[in-house]
Amino acid sequence: MEVAEGARHSVTAKIPYSSLTVDHSLSITHLKPKIVELCKDLFNQWSNLDGSHFSVETVSGGITNLLLKVSVREDDGKHEHMTVRLYGPNTEYVINREREMQAIQHLSAAGFGAKLLAVFGNGMVQSFIDARTLTPPESYQCDAIKSNFQNSGFSSCEASFIPLFSTAPPNASRISSESDVPNVSLPSLC
Repeated sequence: MEVAEGARHSVTAKIPYSSLTVDHSLSITHLKPKIVELCKDLFNQWSNLDGSHFSVETVSGGITNLLLKVSVREDDGKHEHMTVRLYGPNTEYVINREREMQAIQHLSAAGFGAKLLAVFGNGMVQSFIDARTLTPPESYQCDAIKSNFQNSGFSSCEASFIPLFSTAPPNASRISSESDVPNVSLPSLC
């Protein structure tokens, strides 16, 4: 049984699914044709593009997954970027992929994090967010800022996202305007 097989059942019909799998142990040179094949299978609008329209590069930061940034140059010259997550070997024993998929779907639908674009035999495709992982000192700064927001009467959920985005998340219903956000000086990374 494929790692994502159980998770596939929790994915709505609107999310493309492919039973294809990609061997994460391949070199990037050997991964590219497999990733191109996968993208063409998942996204019909790219099925007629040749491999020269696709670029694939590794992204750091994955703990249990191999993360790939895939860029597609469409015929009209527009570039699309996405993240392909290839599940690591035997991670299904540590991570309940079905529950992970449910959580990602809810977060994606609510506008938090990367948007879920597709699911395949041993991974998923999400929108690409051009960012970097915070260092431990930076994350401590963010924790202190979130604490300030929580002490200002915001819920834990609202306080978790306000410092990370320039605009409030779609379901931060208690924040009715920018003037409702406490006036604090935020570090550039938070």
